[in-house]
Amino acid sequence: MTKTLGKELLWQLQIFTLLLLGFLFIVATFSIRIDWLNNITFFEKYIYQHRFFTDFFQFCAITILLLSGNTIFRILGAIIGFIFTFFYFIQSQSFSTTGNFLPSIALENADHADFLDLDKIILSGLVWLFIFLLACCLIYPCLKNVSLKSALIMAVTLIIISALIKNDKHWLNEETINNRFEFYNSGKPRIENVSPLSALYETFREYYSYLKKQFFINQNAAVLSAESVNFLYENYQGFGELDSQFNLVRDFEFDQFDENLDFISQANVSDGTSQQQMNVIVFFIEGMSARLVETYNDTFPGLTPNIKEFSEKVIKVNNYYNHTYATYRGIGGQLCSIFPMGRLFKNTNYRCLNHILKDHGYESRFMVSQDLQSTGLDSIAYSAGFDNVDGASEINKLLSLSNAEYSSIVPDRVLIDGLIKHLTDLEQSNNEKPVFIGLYNFETHTGATLIEKNTTFTGTTQTPRTEPSRLLDTFHNIDKEFGRFWQYFKTSSLYENTIVVLTSDHATYPSVEYVHTLSGIRGYQPIFIDNIPLLIYHPNLMNSIVINANRSTSLDFAPSILHLLGISNVRAPFLGSSLFSSDKTSPFAETVGISTAMWFMGEHNIWRRITDNKKETRARFPEEVKKLELLQYLESLEKSNKLWPADNRFN
Repeated sequence: MTKTLGKELLWQLQIFTLLLLGFLFIVATFSIRIDWLNNITFFEKYIYQHRFFTDFFQFCAITILLLSGNTIFRILGAIIGFIFTFFYFIQSQSFSTTGNFLPSIALENADHADFLDLDKIILSGLVWLFIFLLACCLIYPCLKNVSLKSALIMAVTLIIISALIKNDKHWLNEETINNRFEFYNSGKPRIENVSPLSALYETFREYYSYLKKQFFINQNAAVLSAESVNFLYENYQGFGELDSQFNLVRDFEFDQFDENLDFISQANVSDGTSQQQMNVIVFFIEGMSARLVETYNDTFPGLTPNIKEFSEKVIKVNNYYNHTYATYRGIGGQLCSIFPMGRLFKNTNYRCLNHILKDHGYESRFMVSQDLQSTGLDSIAYSAGFDNVDGASEINKLLSLSNAEYSSIVPDRVLIDGLIKHLTDLEQSNNEKPVFIGLYNFETHTGATLIEKNTTFTGTTQTPRTEPSRLLDTFHNIDKEFGRFWQYFKTSSLYENTIVVLTSDHATYPSVEYVHTLSGIRGYQPIFIDNIPLLIYHPNLMNSIVINANRSTSLDFAPSILHLLGISNVRAPFLGSSLFSSDKTSPFAETVGISTAMWFMGEHNIWRRITDNKKETRARFPEEVKKLELLQYLESLEKSNKLWPADNRFN
């Protein structure tokens, strides 16, 4: 009896040891990615990850009971174990790339997955499968020798342990609890106070909410609270004055420029016409934060010398943030000055920058590095009012290249070659219509590598690291290609009648590599929000001018371009206003929104995120909840096609 009991206890100890060692390895895998504070001890790190242990012990309790039963239960237990560890594998892969749990935005942009390093992910998957099978071979034989009664005791013990960990605020000292709360609300750790399973659940919940919004109108969102209605009337000039159905449409007059912009003729603005209709070329550099541009930051000397040269005679906008993410929302949102639900809908009438320019005689073209069959950017561009869209195939044909050479993505070099070819043809033509050209590259995308691998950033950083960076290579490469364009442009006839804008679709994604590269940079918060560049060359400008955007966002992009062109007295459902107006009022400054959440600038210049308007949230963030309700309201207008009438009766 004693001998049998001893054997069973030995088997139980072996099971606990194997499971715990395996899980500690998993916890360590995530733990090394967290940006821990210096004063946090080794023991506290595990206390701060208590949700990991809660989920793990609950999982062990279920599987031990199942695996100690008959064949059917053993199979069910194996399936549960497979699913549990597979979810952890998914989150670990997300951590290895992004430094955080899988975000819902990744699911929205799943069609870009084939541009990432899939070979590495596949290899990691095979390693994970081997480890899982090895664990099964070690643990299953142990459970064969454990009676159902012992398995039940172990399961109950694990549930008790899980409950104690989950409710550790009842037995941990108050100082530790407060420290943990401050840590997870400091914006420092880059990981929410949840387990990988809880985070994955939230990701799928948010994605489901996003999909639901894509197909159904949220009727509740169309009804604003009294506080939000007052907020609109107080902050959004002209709300509902022109039409109660299309109540976002308002008049834009742009009466006065900021005093620094006196080089632009006021006559061009006051009568709503322009004496000289200038061409416009906009570079939407993929995922480029201002931190990576030398004229904004000297952390990486020599990284962007050509953009630095370009910025010597431009309007430079400081303290300017992306207003949404990722690319689809970023480009569509800037051109239409809205918070788009996702990709612009085909059955919604938008009134965007290009639509207004077309009314003033402009022809427009959008150039993108990817093949149009593998991206939705062509649909977005057409919805935003572009006349023509060139993808990889069209650029190949334009340059007489073989489609087999660059099938799905053209390098940034080829994209710039295509732009120069279009501009050269424009110079040689007799076309008197002004043009608007938008350009979007891809090689600076998170996880992407240089296709031709012919550019290496050899400079050093102001931080302790000096090792090569694949990420810095990509931005050094786009700078080189922009430099080729700029050298051509300065000698062309377009130099005297064309505005050139360099900006980004959104901030640089806080991938592991990017966060590591910026390690030690003061003021950086590793989220998908940051200052982005806005550099504008204007032919009439003699010297560089600096404009402080005061934390305004790319929501103001479209009205700002219209203002610079001298196009006034227009009507549009723009949410933003001109950055260059002497009296700029925007209720959405310091606000970043996506379909499932809203960010706002909180205390100590830390961005905060809210996802609901519940009583507790409203009590803590009353003004921000009003904006969140507005964001949901705006989504309902977009989905129900109430942004702009089909008959264009406001023109």
